[in-house]
Amino acid sequence: MKIFTSGKAIFCALSLCALFGATAAQAQNYSIRVDVPFQFMAGEKMYPAGDYRLTVDGAVHTLTIRPKANTSINMVPLTPAFQRRTGGDLEKGMVRFTKAGDLHVLNGVWRGGASDGNVTYMSRKAKEAVKNAKTGSQSAEIPAGNGADLQ
Repeated sequence: MKIFTSGKAIFCALSLCALFGATAAQAQNYSIRVDVPFQFMAGEKMYPAGDYRLTVDGAVHTLTIRPKANTSINMVPLTPAFQRRTGGDLEKGMVRFTKAGDLHVLNGVWRGGASDGNVTYMSRKAKEAVKNAKTGSQSAEIPAGNGADLQ
């Protein structure tokens, strides 16, 4: 009986380690650099085309957007869910936008080497624009570089 009890305790301990290890691995912080060739919306704000550093803080589920030409910093909430990307070059980071008519809405960020990415919350204005788009919505993906190369 003691062997069975200690086996259960070991199994429970290993299960907890696996659970917390997986959670900690997903709550990583990382930065990527992306050159966005079009105006886009993130959260409630419009951003001009340009070079950006996007920093994900997995612990508090936020995305910090820092334009290269400006020192202002803006934050956008991330959903606690992850989205898996398929195909393409997983070694490179990527930023995904939803395109509805002329509006591009930031909706996901992936770091290089990861198939799971962080998803941004879509504002009410963005949801309405996507819903009312006469041409429907499409995805636009832009490859991203390492955030360290943007000073």
